[in-house]
Amino acid sequence: MPRIDHYSHHDDPALYFQRLQSYSSSKPSFSRPSSLAPWSHSGVSKASESDVESASSRGRTESAVSVESASYLDSEADSVYAEKAAWRAQSEGSRRRHTFGDSEKEGWSRRRKVVICSIAALVLILIIVIPVVVHEQQTAFHYTPSSAQVTNATAFTTGGATHNSANDMQDGIGAGQDKYTYYSGPASSFPPATTWISFENMWTSNLPSMQTSCSALHAGQDNTIAQIADIYTAIQSRANASLVDHRFILAIVLQESHGCVHVPTTHSSTGVPNPGLMQSHAGSSFSPAHQAESILAMVQDGTQGTPSGAGLVQNLNLYGDPYVAARGYNSGYMAASGDLSDAAGATACYVSDVANRLTGWVDAPSTCPGDESS
Repeated sequence: MPRIDHYSHHDDPALYFQRLQSYSSSKPSFSRPSSLAPWSHSGVSKASESDVESASSRGRTESAVSVESASYLDSEADSVYAEKAAWRAQSEGSRRRHTFGDSEKEGWSRRRKVVICSIAALVLILIIVIPVVVHEQQTAFHYTPSSAQVTNATAFTTGGATHNSANDMQDGIGAGQDKYTYYSGPASSFPPATTWISFENMWTSNLPSMQTSCSALHAGQDNTIAQIADIYTAIQSRANASLVDHRFILAIVLQESHGCVHVPTTHSSTGVPNPGLMQSHAGSSFSPAHQAESILAMVQDGTQGTPSGAGLVQNLNLYGDPYVAARGYNSGYMAASGDLSDAAGATACYVSDVANRLTGWVDAPSTCPGDESS
């Protein structure tokens, strides 16, 4: 006998009804207790029309419920899908803030801060470095040693020039005396080189004043120990190179700047700038960034001259006498009278002061009329 499967809400009600009719037409009808359901396991009987109709109606109802449920689920799915799509459309930063809260927001903020700080630091470095590099390029110091030497033989006999090494520190009469004697007139009225003190005594005696000379001149910070050492080295170097007596170089350094590396630039009566330790003719001035080189250049310019002006070498070669050379260095020429106290447009007491420095004068009051160098 053909088997009738139990109805399931997954079956199509119409198909099930057709199957049920086919079965009932092939079998004789018989009665059964109404209490038994058409699909009881105690037996299978022919279903009445009302029973079949009831089953069919119930199947259709359940099918409608299933369809309605499916429609509801589809609607819910569409809603969820739409929400997810909208959620995905948000920016990554917004979604992270929505999902992970303030901690992620703070993490992103930290990353932004790192980037911003890095850019700011780079900009700051460029702002600082570029001007410094440009300034260094613009203020680059170039020193070229000079080969200018004293060639006038008279200068080696009258003083001012020597073939002795600058390393000879005991090249004078000793310490001399700290006093001032006013000298004027021709070179023969001035003390001969045989009365000059040694370089060692001259340097040692004037060292204390060199240490405070800048403040005394109101020219800024006083010399450092290193700067004074560079002055010493520069004098020795240029003395050996030029054959100018190192005592004569030191006397001019003391007369022009008192040994202050920061001494301001002055100008001649014709407007020529006179910078540096020896107030040279349009020469070099002190450069803090190139301390040793600039000090050497300042001493060289005064000793061996500049491209535009004479130094001690040129004046010794011209005049052959240290005192006349000193007048030429200060004034630019020698007065026709031959009197070395004639200012000739410069300083009247200049040569007298230099002569006294060479013989031991340091702090004693000057007796030269109108002297302002003491």
